[in-house]
Amino acid sequence: MGKHTHKGNCQVCGRLQAVTKKGNIANHGYDVDGFRHMHVGTCQGSQKKPLQEERLYADEQIAYNNYCIDILCPRALANVSSYMPKFYRVKKGGSVFGRVMSDISNYIGMPSWKVQITELSIEDAIGYFRPTITNEDALIERERNIRKREIEDEIKYRKRYNDALQKMIDELYGTPLIPNE
Repeated sequence: MGKHTHKGNCQVCGRLQAVTKKGNIANHGYDVDGFRHMHVGTCQGSQKKPLQEERLYADEQIAYNNYCIDILCPRALANVSSYMPKFYRVKKGGSVFGRVMSDISNYIGMPSWKVQITELSIEDAIGYFRPTITNEDALIERERNIRKREIEDEIKYRKRYNDALQKMIDELYGTPLIPNE
């Protein structure tokens, strides 16, 4: 494998990365796990043209974020009042006690020796939150408020990301790649 000759900015994360011989941004965005060198996650901008040469994918990111901001998030906010959470006890490893939560998306697909997930009745979930929460209505209202804040935070994040990405487009698109020293 030959050494890359230029660097360019990723259309998704904006970071300066090596440009491959094919003219695309090299794979990046992953963590190296010990000595195994396993990819944990790859940036969506990997294998796309650098922002200096193309902005199509960056423009698609902005358009999708605007769709989320203008359509999906308001729709989700409108439905918060009817949101009915399910509750789960999540135990990691060999722990005796578990955490009760309504969002278990981070734990889906993990092996059973790492995490045990048990669905709870609303009464059992209330018992976990006593003395702060003492009835079903209060628990559901708590979860709905959390959901509302998450959606509002998502809107703020997407707006900030769009602003940063647009600034990068304005500054970098059409400029030359950076030669390796």
